[in-house]
Amino acid sequence: MLESDDTLRVDDGDELLYFDVLAPGEIASPADPAGAEVAYAPPTTGPEFQLASNPGASKTIFLDFNGSITEGTTWNNGATIVSPPYDTNGSPDTWSASELSVIANSWAVAAEDFAPWNVNVTTIDPGEEALKRSSSSDTNWGVRVVITSDTFLDCGCGGVAYIGSFDDAMDEPAFVFNSSFVGVSEADRLLLSDPNKICPGQVVPFSKSHRVNRRNAAT
Repeated sequence: MLESDDTLRVDDGDELLYFDVLAPGEIASPADPAGAEVAYAPPTTGPEFQLASNPGASKTIFLDFNGSITEGTTWNNGATIVSPPYDTNGSPDTWSASELSVIANSWAVAAEDFAPWNVNVTTIDPGEEALKRSSSSDTNWGVRVVITSDTFLDCGCGGVAYIGSFDDAMDEPAFVFNSSFVGVSEADRLLLSDPNKICPGQVVPFSKSHRVNRRNAAT
């Protein structure tokens, strides 16, 4: 499997993860911890941050454009990861019209892709506990997809996610480093975990990166 897929990697703890390629036109930037000074975005009260495709669903995909602090996960290795808000114009303390457009349109793409399953694709922060699977009897869980800049990996990639992390007992995010609409919407699809964990028992063909996309979701 490793020999046939150059996006699949193994970390130091023998965990499998995928590195998504950069979207066309995207330029890789080195990890920059100094760029993570702003941990959270300006007020997120606009309609772009109130989007939900299936409120009340038992599974949640939270598209987190707001900035995030990641602690105690497989990513951390004892360190704290500070991810700044989604920012394409160098002004992380304000939302531009183009940034808000990408947020709304990327949500619409992801919502359409996951419409066949009982999953809520949302830009509303549900809180960490709603994303964790606390036990085998817990039927409500989800995944956080942090759309940000690379502050810790220096991977030169479009994004990264651990395989099978959708139902982790911790808030184990996927990270998207693409910034364009095409890049963000593609990475949102490719980095999400096994859709059979969203809808157990339903066999869904996998894409190359073992993440569902629009073509095989419709199969």
